[in-house]
Amino acid sequence: MPRALPIALVLGAIGCQAPPGDTGAVADLDHPAILLSQHVPTVAHVRWEPPAAGTSWVEYGLDDLDGQTPPVYLEGTSHEATLLGLKAGRTYSVRAHTRLDDGEEWVTDLGLVDIPEPPADLPPVDVTTGQDLGREGYIVATQLLAEQSWVVIIDHEGDYVWYWRGEK
Repeated sequence: MPRALPIALVLGAIGCQAPPGDTGAVADLDHPAILLSQHVPTVAHVRWEPPAAGTSWVEYGLDDLDGQTPPVYLEGTSHEATLLGLKAGRTYSVRAHTRLDDGEEWVTDLGLVDIPEPPADLPPVDVTTGQDLGREGYIVATQLLAEQSWVVIIDHEGDYVWYWRGEK
C-alpha cells in the first residue's frame, strides 16, 4: 500500500462527526463515481472506495433517497453496486455506504446522475391491464418489426425504466 494512502485516510477521518443518536463513527468519502451502461442507459453502476472491506449498499431516489440496493459484504477497497429500474429522463440522487467490520460506517457525498431521455424512435407503448401493478410492478414488452425491434420494461407509472434496441 502506498504511504500516502494511510496518511490521506487519517487526515480524511479527522473532521468526521457522527450524526446525532448514532453510536458508531461515520466518515465521509468523495462523491461516488456513477457510470451509465453503454448498452442500457437506464442502468447505473456506482463505484466508491472505502478504506477496507465491509457491508456496502447504495441509497438512491428522485426526491428522497427511498430506494436501496441490498447490503452485500464486499472485499477490498473498490466497491460497486448496480442500480436498476431508473426512470428515463430523470435525475437521481445517489449515496453509497460501507459499514466496516469494526462498525464504523463510511458514507459518500451525495452524487447526482442524469438518466437520458428514451430514444425518439422508441415506439410508444400503451398498456391496459385489469391488474393493479402496485408500487413494485413492471411490464416487459417486445416489439418485433422488420425495420426495428425493441424490448422495454415499463414501471407501474408507465415510465420506461429499461429499453434495448435490437439489431436492424
